[in-house]
Amino acid sequence: MGSNNLRDEGAIAVCNALKESKVSKLAYLDLEDNGIGADGAKAIAAYCAVSPSLTKVDVRGNGLGEEGKAALQKAIVGRLGFELQLEF
Repeated sequence: MGSNNLRDEGAIAVCNALKESKVSKLAYLDLEDNGIGADGAKAIAAYCAVSPSLTKVDVRGNGLGEEGKAALQKAIVGRLGFELQLEF
């Protein structure tokens, strides 16, 4: 879903839908270059925290800010092998 101008609202909607899914086994979430800020990053972090199948998230090219980056980093603490791409 990279480069689709989702912004915070779209990222929140996508992550909420994925969290509610009973069948999702998503391993890689590409949200690169979507105009996502701190609020969207928090929604992505919340999804990361509850999705055991997720092993990679790409959020490069967004304006996450320090708060958003910190939320994502905190969400994956202890997830050995998890790949979080924050910067190009």
